[in-house]
Amino acid sequence: GLSMPIIYVDVLIAVNWVVDDMILSATACVLHLPLAKKRLLFAGLLGGVSGLLILLPPFSVALSLLIKLISACLLTFFAFPWRGIKSFAKTTTVFFIIAALFAGILSGIWLHTSGEMFLVRNGIVYFSVSPLWIALFAGISYGVVRMYDRLTRKNAPQNCEYILRIENDGKACTCRALYDTGLHLNEPFSGRPVIVVERTVIEDL
Repeated sequence: GLSMPIIYVDVLIAVNWVVDDMILSATACVLHLPLAKKRLLFAGLLGGVSGLLILLPPFSVALSLLIKLISACLLTFFAFPWRGIKSFAKTTTVFFIIAALFAGILSGIWLHTSGEMFLVRNGIVYFSVSPLWIALFAGISYGVVRMYDRLTRKNAPQNCEYILRIENDGKACTCRALYDTGLHLNEPFSGRPVIVVERTVIEDL
């Protein structure tokens, strides 16, 4: 039979880190959620470290599924701002589905292209391949999700103009504002969405 692949811990953590970052980014893309870089990096690192579960004795299928669900909850909790239990449940479900689809697609591609040995244990998949190939497959999968989002995203709704009032230190100004659902610009520290205003409008403030 085929020999079991040698598992390199640094490669295991790095690959899982990259893949989890891709899945979290895809989740944010599908649900149009803000995603701060610091949160993304930390959650991805947490996912990378969770890949070490592959080194433990085999779990039952039910326990492996439970661990994956707990991991998905932790990753989405740390990656995205808290917006209530309903939003959290929805985000976790989408993340879990995308992760499952990604794992299935990646396994299918690898089995039908090279036949190389790979290891699945405790819900963690380890391929005896170069990390470059894993990153490439992750990038392709993420690109497909982005393309789906771009093709299905609705245009900015009609008649969604508002009067925006901005106040600062007792002063105030007003201007016309367009509610644009296609805007994905976020403030980098909090991850909250921003409003783009011309400088000349708020110079007096």
